[in-house]
Amino acid sequence: MKKETTSRTMNKDLSKRISKSSVGQAQRFRNLTLFPLLAKDIKEPEYIVMIDAIVDKRCVTITEVSSGGSVPNLMVTNESDKKILILDGEELIGAKQNRVANTTILLDANSKTVIPVSCTEQGRWRSMSHKFSHSKTVMAPKVRKKKLMSVSHSLKSSPEPCYASDQGEVWSEIAQLHSKVGTHSPTGAMHDAHESRRDDLSEYKRHFKPIDKQFGVLAFIDGKPAGADMLSLGKAFKRNFGILIESYAMEALSSSQPDRETLPEREQAEQFLEGLPGLEESDFESVGLGRDCRYDGPEAVGAALMVDDTPVHAAFFTRDGSSDRRRQRSNEQQDGQMSPGFFEFIQNSGGGQSPPQTPLYGGGDMDNLRQQIFREVENEMQNPGKSAGELTRLQAIYRRMIRGENYQDKDRSETS
Repeated sequence: MKKETTSRTMNKDLSKRISKSSVGQAQRFRNLTLFPLLAKDIKEPEYIVMIDAIVDKRCVTITEVSSGGSVPNLMVTNESDKKILILDGEELIGAKQNRVANTTILLDANSKTVIPVSCTEQGRWRSMSHKFSHSKTVMAPKVRKKKLMSVSHSLKSSPEPCYASDQGEVWSEIAQLHSKVGTHSPTGAMHDAHESRRDDLSEYKRHFKPIDKQFGVLAFIDGKPAGADMLSLGKAFKRNFGILIESYAMEALSSSQPDRETLPEREQAEQFLEGLPGLEESDFESVGLGRDCRYDGPEAVGAALMVDDTPVHAAFFTRDGSSDRRRQRSNEQQDGQMSPGFFEFIQNSGGGQSPPQTPLYGGGDMDNLRQQIFREVENEMQNPGKSAGELTRLQAIYRRMIRGENYQDKDRSETS
């Protein structure tokens, strides 16, 4: 289905939700400060959160999309008469490898949905279970922000809705997280970092509690705003409070000085929130119910799921000036360049069958050509039995190809 998108400042319903909320008294521990965001519930739509739904075998089932599996997709079957909310960055473990949701999704009652995901366990592609369980983990904010930005770029640069992340970047950020918090995983699993630092994370979590009328949280790490999460229902936020706080606590542990106490003031939190309505908004057809809105500005990026004018979930992250500018320049280069010969290289390097010939090579529409190539890469990724290493290789080829780089020599050296 062709995507429909518009660009404007933040929609009035989310803007009003933010402006009408109040900032509660700070809760602090070491280098992590959390400001509760307070407001009345938005009653519709009603839903239950995934961390509750997945423990009920009669409610929801999450599996690979086929016996062979597909790294960037999972199948979610909602067998209940209730809507179910999956949060962006929420981790599911088991099956052939652990994954996180690439965006927030509201599943309709009695529905079956293929959802876009990213792998958080690079070194495993073998079945450990038929179904997925919940890791009780949400991706740390820095990794989540990078994933959000790459998904936003996929949506904006593709002629049809495409919620693909930069999988190589996700793995790289997870590896950096392991390095910063002093953990190791034989399969590069994000979940192993959380389990290895379980005692420290539990100590952080003991210092933070949800309060009455709280629908969201704004986190400061090392005295600077790190991110914010907001839900439409206070009870839904309360149920997700623990996994969200662990996410921010893991980021705090990755600091160079996690024991250093920082004391940001409420005025700083209010200033951050006041800047959010000025972000530029683009909206897209959601994977589930509603519209998926993306936000971009010089100081922050974000995303929100809007269902019937209700901001069901919104998340915002501060930009890291230097690295995020490099990412933006890279994306701009990708949008403006193209290198021929990609199909031939895939065929000659063992990447699978040659895709069909396309007339777009003869000076046709470059956006359509990029999308056609992306689809061919995605088809390769979804072949049964593709390993995580093969996925990395294919995505690396695609990124270098659209930058116009000499991908042949680099590909052999990087994947050898």
